[in-house]
Amino acid sequence: MNTKIFFQVKTQYHNLGDALINQELVNLLVKQGDLSICIAGVPQSFRDKIDLSGGRTYNSFLIFLFVMISTVIFKRCEVQLFMNPGGEGGELGFKGYAKKLIGLAYYKIISLMNVKIVRIGVSYGTMDSWYIRYLRSLSKIIKHHYVRDSYSYRLLEKYSIDVTGILPDLAFNKENITVKNRIGYESLASSIVISIRPTEILETEKLVELLKKMTNGFEVVIAFQVETDRNFSQLLAKKMNCKFIDVSDSFESAGDLYSKTKYVISNRLHVLLLAASVGSIPIALTNIRENRKVIALFEDMGWAEFLVDMGTDALDVENLYLPELVAECYERQTKKLRGSELFGRTIDD
Repeated sequence: MNTKIFFQVKTQYHNLGDALINQELVNLLVKQGDLSICIAGVPQSFRDKIDLSGGRTYNSFLIFLFVMISTVIFKRCEVQLFMNPGGEGGELGFKGYAKKLIGLAYYKIISLMNVKIVRIGVSYGTMDSWYIRYLRSLSKIIKHHYVRDSYSYRLLEKYSIDVTGILPDLAFNKENITVKNRIGYESLASSIVISIRPTEILETEKLVELLKKMTNGFEVVIAFQVETDRNFSQLLAKKMNCKFIDVSDSFESAGDLYSKTKYVISNRLHVLLLAASVGSIPIALTNIRENRKVIALFEDMGWAEFLVDMGTDALDVENLYLPELVAECYERQTKKLRGSELFGRTIDD
């Protein structure tokens, strides 16, 4: 049966990591059926970062919706609507819940029209009672509900929220060059890239002290791939007296920088995953309160060695130089994602 797939791009447009997972979701979907993409409200700066040429794009949500409903009514085929990937959770409150009811009504109506709704590539953190109530209702409507880590899965089970299973983060669809071509790790420059989002856990001066100890003997570059990290990154670069590079414009610029360094230290998940995809060792500088999704995903993957708590004493990063472990775990996640029930077939099958 021919499949018609619909997807609306709606995310944090200043975040290169969100561009990455949206891009890889589109790359997966174009192999599954005829893809229609709604880009209403998406700024041009974000559109420039992703390639949507594999699908048919619509600048109007109303036209996008009309096409989807027309497809359901007049064409004998399976129709799927994919929701946006990313992190979820927080304090919703009654007012927030009331706003969510509009979305619930939309999903309920189209599900009654036999549109299969899919949510994938999502993780969940702390939620208030209103958020839990919303997710319980939503999970009854959607056909497939996949989270990207076991912590999120257990959390949903705890609150009796329907969940289909666990699938790797969508970033793992990005080809890992260390698998195809074992590039010479030994020849990489003795440098470390640091990309840190502002944190409330550690005072800036103490964070700088920790980073200096961790990177002693290395050339250090401070970079950012999320626009809201710019000012904090500039501050770190000034205090550490090192290079400052903006790689927020494209995957290519970020990947090129990461591929030329042995280690990337970050508390942002998709900085770490993009670094791993080009052969760098991802070191997650974390705290359980702020970085639950990073910790959960790294533990699931078998990358626990690369989790470094912000409260720790400085460690010798050379003890974390395990390129084969990074490559093998990455390849395993890629195969699991591509071989899943959702993506294990193509339109040519």
